[in-house]
Amino acid sequence: MEKAVIYLHFPCFDGVISAVLAAEILEKRFGWTATEYRPVNYDRMGEWRSEKLPHHSAVVDFLYHPDPQMWADHHATTFVVPGDRVALDRPDGRLLVYDANSPSCALLLWKRFPDYFASSERFGEMAYWANKIDSADYSSVVEAVRGESPASQISYSLAIRHDPEYCDFLVRNLRARDLAHVAGLPDVLEPAREARRQIEAGLDQVAGHITLNAGDITVCDVTQPPGTIVNRYSPYLFYPHARYSVSLVRSPDSVKITAMRNPWLDFESVPLGTIFKRFGGGGHTRVASVIVPIDEAAKAPNSLGEIVDAIHEAESQARERQGIEA
Repeated sequence: MEKAVIYLHFPCFDGVISAVLAAEILEKRFGWTATEYRPVNYDRMGEWRSEKLPHHSAVVDFLYHPDPQMWADHHATTFVVPGDRVALDRPDGRLLVYDANSPSCALLLWKRFPDYFASSERFGEMAYWANKIDSADYSSVVEAVRGESPASQISYSLAIRHDPEYCDFLVRNLRARDLAHVAGLPDVLEPAREARRQIEAGLDQVAGHITLNAGDITVCDVTQPPGTIVNRYSPYLFYPHARYSVSLVRSPDSVKITAMRNPWLDFESVPLGTIFKRFGGGGHTRVASVIVPIDEAAKAPNSLGEIVDAIHEAESQARERQGIEA
């Protein structure tokens, strides 16, 4: 068998499970064995498209790249270079899998290639949970913030362990074992427990810095001290009827702005991923984020306000269109 490399969005539960499924596809479709798993994230957006990747490789749950033999993604903002999307019409023998309407990359792969996973129910369970976590399809905000499932524990652990070694550890173990087994391993249990402790500490931080504006958008500019995690769903513990949340979270080594449509209210979301693309980020229609360079941190509050204004404007335009159509 040929040796292959898989590039995956990390730290991201959907990215991890997508890599597990991609390894199966490479083996059964191409006769390749995945021997290396390389994590990638959006801080590499600027140079990603110009990097040279090996032919015997796959990229999953991340930006389009023309080099690998296999590429799969579901983000609306995945095509960095104008014109790259035409590659879907001319795959030239490569396996290109894309659907911006799929809630997750893992579910997209599992549905597209069911025969490759028919021999093991655990792959279906993994795809189910990757889809649930990535699309914020939780039954309640309590489940989102304090979930007890094995998949939730693995996802929590990614907040503490996001080094390449842990990425490799998770993908290799999940290829061989089910979620419950891997979630019970000491290497996962310890960071998961620490993440849960830090999430509770983060709720205390958010409580003193969150407001609800006139457009039913929660706005939070909060510093995340060492030993705390600001969970992206936490705004809805404080304002369960808010339509959107936009949060600026500062830590010693990063500054990040995230936005989310309330997943527990029934309404059509504005395209958050498209809005965030203007600011150098990206994501889905309902969830998006941008990493602000440390040397530009002073501009982050302005960006936060501009993003909130952009959401207001997009909602106003949507209402106008609905009025015209009515």
